[in-house]
This record gives sequence, structure tokens and C-alpha cells, in this order.
Amino acid sequence: MTGRARIGIAAAVALLLTSSGLLRLLHSGSWVWPIVLAVIVSTAAGELFRRLIRSRPLAVAAQTLAVFWYDMVLLAHDQAFAGVLPTWAVFHRLGDLYSTGAHDIRDTFVGGDPTPGIAAILVLSLSALAVLVDALAATYAAAPLAGLPLLALYLVPATRSGGGYDWLAERLFPRVAARRLMLEYDDERSGDFAPLRHLREDQTAVLGLVTTKSGRRETVDELAGRIAEAAREVPLERLALSSQCGFATSLLGNELTPDDQQAKLEAIAATAERVWGEAAVRA
Repeated sequence: MTGRARIGIAAAVALLLTSSGLLRLLHSGSWVWPIVLAVIVSTAAGELFRRLIRSRPLAVAAQTLAVFWYDMVLLAHDQAFAGVLPTWAVFHRLGDLYSTGAHDIRDTFVGGDPTPGIAAILVLSLSALAVLVDALAATYAAAPLAGLPLLALYLVPATRSGGGYDWLAERLFPRVAARRLMLEYDDERSGDFAPLRHLREDQTAVLGLVTTKSGRRETVDELAGRIAEAAREVPLERLALSSQCGFATSLLGNELTPDDQQAKLEAIAATAERVWGEAAVRA
């Protein structure tokens, strides 16, 4: 076995171990083994084409086509010509599954059963990650870079399964090279403000108290009250207020009207003026 083959296998094992964190979000079921097989197909195709094709970009392209073929047969078999050759209908089918799954994610609770759309997103996303991690680690011998997509994958269950910032605040807040931390605090999943006590004295916590996930309109009294709670952990002069995210948040956007957005921005400005004074709003 070549050195690159060992690296490819190690990368596949690392990806599978990291993706196992998704089991914290969704009930295990028929979506698990297709992902395992996708990683195996990607690893085997990567090793095969590295042996057959000298050009690294072409080897990765061939590997990508092999993994796409697997996804197509799995998710869009009926739309493929003779069940194995891609057609335009295949791309429409995959696009429809992805779009449906993106909408279903909003209504799926942690620990619930994934819909066919969500299962398709998991398979397609992990297939793409399998190619990326294998290409970086084995084909391009850039193992440190291969860790970045693994970190991103790890953060999905870590940030969706609840528990607030307690699990990382003590280890991360004092060490991060940033003076201003933008923290989501718009729902129960975010937890309480106790982790803010781990901030350095030169750091400011920007509290994302105004949700951009829905049109619910926060009041000035509500926001000022929550800031007062946070001020028990961090001095008021080291706190700031913002929306939880941008109003689009994702490619699909959120169900907010222009009036909802205007009202939320006005609530932020009015709250800042009440809590920190008019000078803070002008700044």
C-alpha cells in the first residue's frame, strides 16, 4: 500500500468519525449507510485515478465524476438514461431534492427523522466533502488544509444540538484573536449569558438578540431586559446589540417582509439609545 493510499484511508476514517456527530441531530436510519458508501467510493476512486492519471486536477475531476455517478444512481435512478447515464432530468431531480430538504430543515427538530430531502442533502454534502478531504489530504498532500472542512462539519452538530456556548467559551473566548465577538442569542438553543464571563477585558460581546429567522418583532423592553441580564456577567460598556444574522441568512432567505426588517432595525436603534444613550446610536 502506497503512502498516499494510507493517507486517503486515514482521511476517510477521519471524515466518517467527524460525520458521526450528525447522529446527535437526526435519528439514525437509511441515510447513514449511503454516506458510508459515498466515502468509500470517493476514497477508492481517488486512489484509482491517482494511479491512472498523472495530472492531479484531472484525477480529482475523474474522482468527482465517479462520486456524482454514485449519487445519481442512488438519488435519481429513475431519471437517468437506462438508470446509469445522467440526463437533464437527473439534475432537476437532485435540485428539487436539495431545495425541498433545505425547507424541511427548518421544521425538523433535533433527534427527529430526516425527510427524503434532508437525507439527500446529507448524502450530497458528505459526498462533496469526501472528495474535497481526499483531494487535499492525498492528492495534493495538504493534510492541514484537509482539516478545515472537517472542522466545519464538526461545527454543524456542535452548534445545532443545543447547550449554548458553555462547551467552548472557557477554551476559546480568551484565546481568540478578536476584540469583538458576534454571538447569537435569539433562541433557547443559545443558552444563558454565563459563558460571557470568560471574555477578556479587552473584548466586547455583540449580542445577536434580534432574530432574522422569522418575522417575530422584539420589543425595546424585551431587548433592554435581556441586555440587563447579560450585564450581570460583563460590564455594560463591553456589550453591544445586533441582529442574530443577516436578513437573508442563506440562499433560500427567510420569511421576513421589508416591514419586518425595518421594524427590527428600528427596535435595535431604539434599544441602543435607551441602554447606551443617543451618542452610542450616532456612533
